[in-house]
Amino acid sequence: MLRTHTSNIQSYVYEKYDELFNVFTIGACYRKDHDSTHLPMFHQYEIVCVNEKYTIKHLIACIKYFLSSYFNKDIEIRMRPSFFPFTEPSYEVDMYFNNNWLEILGCGFISPEVFKCSNTNYMHGFAIGGGLERILMIKYNIKDIRSLY
Repeated sequence: MLRTHTSNIQSYVYEKYDELFNVFTIGACYRKDHDSTHLPMFHQYEIVCVNEKYTIKHLIACIKYFLSSYFNKDIEIRMRPSFFPFTEPSYEVDMYFNNNWLEILGCGFISPEVFKCSNTNYMHGFAIGGGLERILMIKYNIKDIRSLY
């Protein structure tokens, strides 16, 4: 079965690590999209940080650090409540770039149900995920995603 997101990678990470961790992964995803900004196959990055001390401030700082490092400048963000099946609460994140607000990624605190299914002692952390092609298109002002392939 083709996966629509990379959140399933978390289960492999939980099996590998038996202490607190921060992980960055990339995986292929498949969805029924096809236009100049979407393809049926794309790559999704995911950042997973597990630590009982993490708060919303840590989540925001991680997002700002990631985006500012990638785009080589300070990035202003705003967060909107949303729904993702593996996080609660969940947020859509917009960034202010070239005088526009752009939806850039999704994030949230990992659902306790995810931890229950992982057979670990972890019970707190956050996840951040987005499309790799999307941030490439924004950074390099690419109008048509098909030109990447």
